[in-house]
Amino acid sequence: MGRRPEVSLLNRLARENKRMGQRLAQLEFRELLADLENPALFDLRIDFGTRLPHAEPFWPDTQTTPLGRRLPPLEVPLGKIAWVEDPKSLPVIAIHVSDRPENWRDGFRDLMKQHATAPFARPVFLCASLRPVPFLGRYGFANEFVGPLEVTRLCGRIAARYGCLQIVDLFGGNKLWPECVNT
Repeated sequence: MGRRPEVSLLNRLARENKRMGQRLAQLEFRELLADLENPALFDLRIDFGTRLPHAEPFWPDTQTTPLGRRLPPLEVPLGKIAWVEDPKSLPVIAIHVSDRPENWRDGFRDLMKQHATAPFARPVFLCASLRPVPFLGRYGFANEFVGPLEVTRLCGRIAARYGCLQIVDLFGGNKLWPECVNT
């Protein structure tokens, strides 16, 4: 007695889905590398008129409220440039992107090459500037504008909001706050 045709079809579709997911991630990665060569990539041209933005983002202290402590962490995507069978098996790591745009291209290129080759985490980018946000969003990465806030002020909220284990610096991968969930 042979396999039922429905089972064979499902198995074939699962194999094709895996193969196509990997190919799509490779194509997205090539697009990302091409985008990083664009000199105007991080030129965020937004005219706010005469209204000045707030000096510091407002961060309500949600993780210390009774309701806030019961909220589950937000889902963090892997990003479009990488593919793994079970992205939820990877840890969530917050990556701090400073306001030094002269280093962004090299930092992003190095990190994205590593991420596309062997995904090691589901990254959340904590951006001190709004300029990299459109680039990160285009490739399906979670990101949050944190402005000039110190890492020590970010850790508790980011750990509760995303379930991250640590915050690292985009440039060199130095741990800025190891084991955020224990604070």
